[in-house]
Amino acid sequence: MKQILAVLSVVAVVASLQVIGGDKKGACSSCPSAKTAVGATAATEGSACAASKTEVGSEAKSECASGSCEKGKTAVGETAASEGAACDASKAKVGTEAKSDCGSCEKGKTAVGEQAKSDCSSCESSKTAVGEKAKAECSQKTLTFKVGGAACEESCGNLVKTLTSIKGISTAESCSKSSMTKISYDPATVKSEQIAAAIVKAGYKIEGQQVSLPVEGMACEACSTKVGKTLTSLEGVISGSACHESKKATVLYDPAKVKEQQIVAAINGAGFKASAQ
Repeated sequence: MKQILAVLSVVAVVASLQVIGGDKKGACSSCPSAKTAVGATAATEGSACAASKTEVGSEAKSECASGSCEKGKTAVGETAASEGAACDASKAKVGTEAKSDCGSCEKGKTAVGEQAKSDCSSCESSKTAVGEKAKAECSQKTLTFKVGGAACEESCGNLVKTLTSIKGISTAESCSKSSMTKISYDPATVKSEQIAAAIVKAGYKIEGQQVSLPVEGMACEACSTKVGKTLTSLEGVISGSACHESKKATVLYDPAKVKEQQIVAAINGAGFKASAQ
């Protein structure tokens, strides 16, 4: 009996081992399948990856083939060229503007030069005008008469109108209080005798002609007195005086009786030096 039980135990162990081995064999059989499945998946993924790479490569190739890349480059190049052209155009425009500005500048300089030239011409004209005026003023002489009959402002005004209407007389002034009338005239146009005759013709009386003469050599009061006495000693001289400080002698005389040159000669004869106007 014991022997039988031992045999059965051995048989049961062997059967158990066979079951376990079959399970292991089944598991081992499923392992390659899993591996195969995994390998297939990997292969599929690899194919997909390759396809993806191919697609990407195709896209890249397509893009390159289609020239979009080159077009892009070309577009960029054309843009750059266009911008360069615009830049050159802008430079050209700026250059033209600069040239224009320079032209304006030159015109401005020319205008300034012309204006300066014009101003200088005006300046020269002005100098000439001043020179002519000075020349005219230098050529002018003065006459001072003591006039009877010009006792009021109205009569003085009438005398001035009479005198300034004469060609060659530039100005005339008459004072009723001093009875003196001063006249500026051009001796090349009108003579002193003509002026005196016009005064008389207008109804006035010439009581005397006054002249102021420069005298050199008077150093003191005694000199002035000596010149004064020399003047009053002359026939035709109404009054005469001299001043050593101003170095002048003032003489009122009757032009019908004595001439200015005679008065100058008398002063020079007294040891001084006088000159006519």
